Amino acid sequence: MHSPLLFVNPHFFCPDAGIDGARVEHFEERLKADVLAELAEHGTVVVTRELHDGCLAECCLSAGCSVQSPREVFASLAEDFAVNYLRLPCSPFRVLRARDLGTPPLPADASA
Repeated sequence: MHSPLLFVNPHFFCPDAGIDGARVEHFEERLKADVLAELAEHGTVVVTRELHDGCLAECCLSAGCSVQSPREVFASLAEDFAVNYLRLPCSPFRVLRARDLGTPPLPADASA
């Protein structure tokens, strides 16, 4: 399960929902389109942000702010840094496995 993210000036925001990894990026693009449409129509949009201490805070964003999906954030980083974007399906309820990285696990006798 994933939660979709958006980066806005440059903090990240996510709705309180889990979503299958295969659909998360599509959901983020739809969420971004909704945020941009709300900004265009009303000039502001209210989003919830998680603070460093884990508390949630509502933030009012105004038109003209930068709204990016994680893929877009990493694409802009790749212009100046050697980074690769890989979305891993992990959550507090799911353990990351070797197959999630696209590499086969090592055989049991490989550590010898």
